Amino acid sequence: MTVPDPVLALTPKLQSKLQGRIEEVLTRIINANLRTRYVQESPVFADFRDSIECLGDDLEARDKSLLESFRTTVPLTTYASHKPFISKLLEQRRMEDDVKNLFAPGLPNFIAPSSATSGKAPKFFAKYRHPHGAGRIKIPISKVGGKTCTLFSLVSHQLLEFRGDAGKETIIPITLVSTGGIRMEHDIGVEKDPLLMKLTMPDNTSPLAVSFLRNYRSFLLMHALFALADAKLEIMFMTLSTIFVDLVGWLVKVWPGFKTVVAIASGLFASALPKMHHYLGSTVLIRSPGFIASEGYVGLVYNPSELNLFKATSDDVVEYLDVSLDETAASLVPAWELQVGHRYEIILTTRDGLWRYRLGDIIEVAGFDPSDGTPILKYIERRNVVVRPGGVETAGKTLADAIFATQATLGKIVEFTVVSDERVMPPCLGYLVEIDGAIGPNAHTALQQLHDNLYHANDNLQHALDDGRVGPPTVRILKPGLSETFASGNLDWETRVLGK
Repeated sequence: MTVPDPVLALTPKLQSKLQGRIEEVLTRIINANLRTRYVQESPVFADFRDSIECLGDDLEARDKSLLESFRTTVPLTTYASHKPFISKLLEQRRMEDDVKNLFAPGLPNFIAPSSATSGKAPKFFAKYRHPHGAGRIKIPISKVGGKTCTLFSLVSHQLLEFRGDAGKETIIPITLVSTGGIRMEHDIGVEKDPLLMKLTMPDNTSPLAVSFLRNYRSFLLMHALFALADAKLEIMFMTLSTIFVDLVGWLVKVWPGFKTVVAIASGLFASALPKMHHYLGSTVLIRSPGFIASEGYVGLVYNPSELNLFKATSDDVVEYLDVSLDETAASLVPAWELQVGHRYEIILTTRDGLWRYRLGDIIEVAGFDPSDGTPILKYIERRNVVVRPGGVETAGKTLADAIFATQATLGKIVEFTVVSDERVMPPCLGYLVEIDGAIGPNAHTALQQLHDNLYHANDNLQHALDDGRVGPPTVRILKPGLSETFASGNLDWETRVLGK
């Protein structure tokens, strides 16, 4: 199917169509979540609550007033306003009534941690069941009888129990957004787990029991083992391109019918593409499931052959914060006023109860869909991110504090940089360090000290180190004065290596 190129400017007709559709979706979200505890109790919404006290009975006028109040009184929000309410969900043995209608009507289907996108500690987001939409994750199935290797975990990090009427208990899992999305799409409640471990999904290579393995390396190897036993493999489906690189390098010789890899391979994960193309050659297609975050589903793939072009969601509402202006709601730009080539931070208002939430991702507008005017987005970067081995974000200050704390044993550090060290699996934080003078006589002990510093400073990294998604950090010592040489791309600089 030929996908039309995005248009570079909206016609008046497309602009009106886009504005009408977005305002309809936003009105629906506001009305659905207006009486939630988050909106009714958080001080962030004080001005909004005051502005809607005298809404009339006329539905059209009421909706118009709600939209105007949203635009003029709801500020940009961050996790700080969200956290006190999500904390109620994370407490054990609560009553259902304590957490009903917290962010959206009813109880959440699951709670997603932002393990790949938060900094020092994970953030948590309640995910509710909605009518079928773009936020669901579907497993691709071959149309000609081939098999799919689906590398999705079904592990729940924690099960929360809530008591309802007559002693009935509701169990809500804390699990990755990909895991929760798969479970929700296929109606796989955690109470079905004992049965699932005995089953294999139709047209999939691995039994579901493999998806319950907690150790990352074991998870990969067992999926590979079952895939190797099935010559009909045609599709591999996983969240991230880096998982694919960790898994394989020989597949087209093993599976002659292998045709497609589905994985996020844009933005930060585009670094895996050269290796993927090397392994796959020109015969296997690489496709993406979309622009997906724990906070929400930002966009669908616009052109299957362009992994970094996304059509903005139609289920939730995206506003755009101009990165060249002040970081306030006054700098927000609606979708129908975007400028092609300009960069914006994604701001989400979702059915799951986020209101003008700062996602932290920067996009560039590539154009608009000529059929309905929807913005086509190109992912650029995350704000304030230095490195993400294994998809785990680590803030710059954490990286600096950890290495500078080793100077008593390593030696006086003049300069350093950090990369994702992918020489062996799993990837890790790789420090490139320039020392002033001699390296300390006990420099080898600095490696364990660095590991401990990082382990205790970042909860997300701690979990990744424990389950094997990220390896222990490495340190490579630069020759004196060669920091600039390294920055220019000349890699002939290494004099001593600590670690793998």
